[in-house]
Amino acid sequence: MKDIIDNLKLEKLLVANWANFLDQKKLFAYTLMCVQNHEFGKAVETHKKLLPNIKVTVSLFQLKRHGFNIWIEYSIPIEQNVAVGTVELSLCNSGELGHIQTIGTLFKLLPVS
Repeated sequence: MKDIIDNLKLEKLLVANWANFLDQKKLFAYTLMCVQNHEFGKAVETHKKLLPNIKVTVSLFQLKRHGFNIWIEYSIPIEQNVAVGTVELSLCNSGELGHIQTIGTLFKLLPVS
Protein backbone atom coordinates (compact mmCIF):
# COMPACT_ATOMS: atom_id res chain seq x y z
CA MET A 1 0.00 0.00 0.00
CA LYS A 2 1.33 3.44 -0.91
CA ASP A 3 1.06 6.77 0.90
CA ILE A 4 0.39 5.32 4.35
CA ILE A 5 2.44 8.08 6.05
CA ASP A 6 1.12 11.61 6.27
CA ASN A 7 4.42 13.38 5.60
CA LEU A 8 3.27 16.78 6.90
CA LYS A 9 2.08 15.36 10.22
CA LEU A 10 5.26 13.29 10.54
CA GLU A 11 7.42 16.36 9.88
CA LYS A 12 5.54 18.43 12.49
CA LEU A 13 5.90 15.63 15.01
CA LEU A 14 9.64 15.24 14.36
CA VAL A 15 10.36 18.99 14.38
CA ALA A 16 8.50 19.35 17.67
CA ASN A 17 10.19 16.34 19.32
CA TRP A 18 13.65 16.04 17.74
CA ALA A 19 15.38 16.68 21.08
CA ASN A 20 13.82 13.47 22.41
CA PHE A 21 15.65 11.21 19.95
CA LEU A 22 18.69 13.12 18.63
CA ASP A 23 21.82 13.95 20.62
CA GLN A 24 21.51 17.74 20.97
CA LYS A 25 25.19 18.32 21.73
CA LYS A 26 26.35 16.36 18.68
CA LEU A 27 23.81 18.07 16.41
CA PHE A 28 24.84 21.54 17.64
CA ALA A 29 28.55 20.71 17.35
CA TYR A 30 28.09 19.40 13.78
CA THR A 31 26.06 22.48 12.84
CA LEU A 32 28.74 24.80 14.27
CA MET A 33 31.42 22.91 12.33
CA CYS A 34 29.45 23.27 9.08
CA VAL A 35 28.98 27.02 9.64
CA GLN A 36 32.64 27.57 10.60
CA ASN A 37 33.79 25.69 7.48
CA HIS A 38 31.49 27.67 5.17
CA GLU A 39 33.00 30.48 3.09
CA PHE A 40 30.59 33.38 3.49
CA GLY A 41 32.39 35.96 1.40
CA LYS A 42 32.14 39.64 2.24
CA ALA A 43 30.06 40.57 5.26
CA VAL A 44 26.92 42.65 4.75
CA GLU A 45 26.85 45.74 6.94
CA THR A 46 23.73 46.26 9.01
CA HIS A 47 22.40 48.48 11.76
CA LYS A 48 19.80 45.85 12.71
CA LYS A 49 19.97 44.38 16.15
CA LEU A 50 21.09 40.79 15.74
CA LEU A 51 21.54 38.77 18.88
CA PRO A 52 25.21 37.93 19.46
CA ASN A 53 24.16 34.61 21.03
CA ILE A 54 24.20 31.22 19.37
CA LYS A 55 20.75 30.25 18.14
CA VAL A 56 20.17 26.86 16.48
CA THR A 57 16.68 25.62 15.56
CA VAL A 58 15.45 22.54 13.69
CA SER A 59 12.97 23.89 11.11
CA LEU A 60 12.43 20.94 8.74
CA PHE A 61 12.55 17.17 9.10
CA GLN A 62 11.74 15.73 5.69
CA LEU A 63 11.28 11.99 5.14
CA LYS A 64 13.45 10.62 2.32
CA ARG A 65 13.89 7.11 0.93
CA HIS A 66 16.91 6.25 3.11
CA GLY A 67 16.37 8.58 6.07
CA PHE A 68 15.64 12.27 6.55
CA ASN A 69 16.76 15.71 5.43
CA ILE A 70 17.05 18.10 8.35
CA TRP A 71 17.22 21.89 8.08
CA ILE A 72 18.94 23.72 10.91
CA GLU A 73 18.33 27.47 11.07
CA TYR A 74 21.20 29.26 12.78
CA SER A 75 22.40 32.59 14.06
CA ILE A 76 26.01 32.24 15.18
CA PRO A 77 28.56 34.92 16.10
CA ILE A 78 31.81 34.66 14.13
CA GLU A 79 34.49 37.10 15.29
CA GLN A 80 32.87 40.58 15.10
CA ASN A 81 30.08 39.36 12.82
CA VAL A 82 26.93 37.23 13.00
CA ALA A 83 26.26 34.43 10.50
CA VAL A 84 22.57 33.75 9.77
CA GLY A 85 21.24 31.00 7.55
CA THR A 86 20.45 27.30 7.14
CA VAL A 87 22.47 24.10 7.29
CA GLU A 88 20.93 21.18 5.39
CA LEU A 89 21.86 17.76 6.73
CA SER A 90 21.03 14.17 5.86
CA LEU A 91 20.24 11.67 8.59
CA CYS A 92 20.50 8.06 7.45
CA ASN A 93 18.43 5.29 9.01
CA SER A 94 21.70 4.03 10.54
CA GLY A 95 21.97 7.27 12.54
CA GLU A 96 24.82 8.73 10.45
CA LEU A 97 24.63 12.49 9.94
CA GLY A 98 25.96 14.07 6.75
CA HIS A 99 26.31 17.60 5.40
CA ILE A 100 24.39 18.54 2.24
CA GLN A 101 24.88 22.32 2.14
CA THR A 102 25.24 25.47 4.18
CA ILE A 103 23.68 28.70 3.02
CA GLY A 104 23.69 32.02 4.79
CA THR A 105 24.87 35.56 5.12
CA LEU A 106 27.54 37.07 7.33
CA PHE A 107 26.41 40.35 8.88
CA LYS A 108 28.82 42.98 10.16
CA LEU A 109 27.13 44.75 13.01
CA LEU A 110 27.44 48.53 12.83
CA PRO A 111 26.71 50.85 15.75
CA VAL A 112 23.06 51.85 15.96
CA SER A 113 22.81 55.59 15.41
